[in-house]
Parts: sequence; structure tokens; C-alpha cells
Amino acid sequence: MKPLAVVLLAAGCAAAPALHEADFERISNGMSGEDVRRTLGEPTRTEAFPRQKQVAWTYAYVDLWGYFAFTSVLFDDGGRVVGKAFTRKEPED
Repeated sequence: MKPLAVVLLAAGCAAAPALHEADFERISNGMSGEDVRRTLGEPTRTEAFPRQKQVAWTYAYVDLWGYFAFTSVLFDDGGRVVGKAFTRKEPED
């Protein structure tokens, strides 16, 4: 596992209640950052994408299959949710 993934997952698990895939289904386009924070807690990491005029809040958790996973909630420059992105860290053979 890459060091960044381990750090993000450890930080996310230590700082917030356990998240589950169903928690992210409660996030929908148009929600405010405060709505997302109330639903999911503080993000593990934030990253700005100036060219797209978006910000991503990334949350680390363990998915239903037991894999380390990350879901990013994407916000527009007005602070409203415009999408979500999911990635999973597959185990190494």
C-alpha cells in the first residue's frame, strides 16, 4: 500500500466515526458544505482544482468488501455539491 493511502486512512479512522458506503448515498448534488459536514463529518483531505473551479473533500473508510476506499465529494466554486468520485485500494498479490 502506498504511504499516502495509509496515512489518509489512519487519519480518517482516528478522527471520525466509521463511515459506510450508505453514508455517501445521502449526499446529493446541490447540498452545501455544511450539509455534507453534518452528514459525513470532517474530510480526511481536501484538494482544490482551480482550472475546474472545484474543490474535493475526500473521506477514507473500509468498504463492504473490506477494502480501503476513498470517496471524494466535489464542490463547485459556489460551495455546492456537483458530484462524487469513488476509488478503492485493491490488495496487492
